[in-house]
Amino acid sequence: MIRPGLGRQSAITAVVALAGVATGLLLDLAWWHRLGLGDASDAVALALRLPVGLAAIVVVLGGQVLVPAFATWSTTFGPRDDARAMAGVLVWVVAGAAAVALLIATAAGPLMHVLSPHWAPAKLDLAASLTRVLAAYVPLLAAAEVFRSWLTARLVIGAPAVMSLLLNVTGIPVILFGPPSVTTVGIAYAAGSLVQVAAMASLAWRHGWRPARPAPREEAVRHTVALFARPSLGAGLNPVMRVVEGIVVSFLPTGSATFVHYGNRLAGALGGTIVFRSVMVALVPRLATAAGRGDESAFAALTRRGVRLLALAAIPMSLLGIVLAAPVTDLVFGLGRPPGSVKTLGALMAIYAVSFAGSGLQRALLAPFYALRDTRTPLRNTVYGAVANSAILLGGFPLVAGSPHAIALIPVAYSAAQYVNVAHAYARARRLPGMRTLGLAPAVAGSLLVGLPGAAMAWLVLRMSVGRQSVPVLALACVVGLGLSVAVGILARRRLTAGTARGPTRGPTPGPASSSAPGP
Repeated sequence: MIRPGLGRQSAITAVVALAGVATGLLLDLAWWHRLGLGDASDAVALALRLPVGLAAIVVVLGGQVLVPAFATWSTTFGPRDDARAMAGVLVWVVAGAAAVALLIATAAGPLMHVLSPHWAPAKLDLAASLTRVLAAYVPLLAAAEVFRSWLTARLVIGAPAVMSLLLNVTGIPVILFGPPSVTTVGIAYAAGSLVQVAAMASLAWRHGWRPARPAPREEAVRHTVALFARPSLGAGLNPVMRVVEGIVVSFLPTGSATFVHYGNRLAGALGGTIVFRSVMVALVPRLATAAGRGDESAFAALTRRGVRLLALAAIPMSLLGIVLAAPVTDLVFGLGRPPGSVKTLGALMAIYAVSFAGSGLQRALLAPFYALRDTRTPLRNTVYGAVANSAILLGGFPLVAGSPHAIALIPVAYSAAQYVNVAHAYARARRLPGMRTLGLAPAVAGSLLVGLPGAAMAWLVLRMSVGRQSVPVLALACVVGLGLSVAVGILARRRLTAGTARGPTRGPTPGPASSSAPGP
């Protein structure tokens, strides 16, 4: 009853998210080519760091706290109480985001100096001026995320995924046809976030939401807001890590901040937005519903299915990403520039691709804790990853500071931290009732079996066309690599299904205890 549609809804969301990421790439390319690679692009990368980091916190709060809360309220509250509680949460979230945005706008100058202490004053002033404009983006995005979480809790999954697409298609013409200045980038983000709020509210209205008098003091609302603390702290560690990276990058050559910005953005978009979040927004509401009904068997089976699904997506992504990252990045970001001008960014993306497998598995293993509204375990998981990241970064930088490849330490530290997260999440998940066996090892082995042939074929296509890696060649490598991985995956699934169907005829008939065995 819970499981049907999980894969289908994840796929729909992934397709929509892919359009959002593609247009997001176009948005970034717009200001990249409009401003050029240098002080202005570095200033944009620095100014975006705090607002984008805060936006990531808001999205985490939506997925970890609001979606389970709204899903629970939809079955325990009447329509009137549900609407008032949702309005109360909206008031709290927007007010908090507005207060943080005001603080950032007021302290923009000193904040930019702290984030990049080695930069020239003129460059920091440029970043500060953009930060003040970008501050408006934060409360608007927060309001849109509340509506999106309300829709997701009701399993309205595909349409809310267009939220990032709306921002991008609004911002691209603003940048292309506006004045070529960093302020124009801020106006583009603010305009796009305003469109997001209007679109998500309209979509929620279509699916039954109606404005109501807020009930911010309602016990359920206050309990939900109180749950924000740990996820906010955990999600806030990610921007803190980006700050640590920024401090290190400020000692590297001009343009390094831009490269790291794009590396983080692309890594997060390709994995976190297109694939991993697409599965999570379909999985967590189902897990929350199973937990609310006390259905331990369905809860455990869904968790195992999520592990298999995310492993099947994440591990081939890492393998194909390592092979394709450098040539694809150089082609896309090198448009209109000398060949190899963004070779550094391509190399960084290949290292970031190593993190995809860890990031996907971490999300799958933490999904049951989100559904149970356990905020302690995800916080500890984030802390362990942040400690590992900062230890590698700060401990390793003095050793590589004089090297022309010192910038590679940043994605190396980031990728290594993802696997620290996986180890902790796996240990904790196995302690949950009915989850002593999670099927992680078979899922990883099967995903390697699927991903390795595709990555090898993509590498072979590129290898045979050295010196003439045009758009058709790269497209062929992507299609052949992905196609072979999908074909191997389908074949393996059919053989497994056939073997499972024949299994009972060769052994004892399962007794009643077999009902507690892991689901498919």
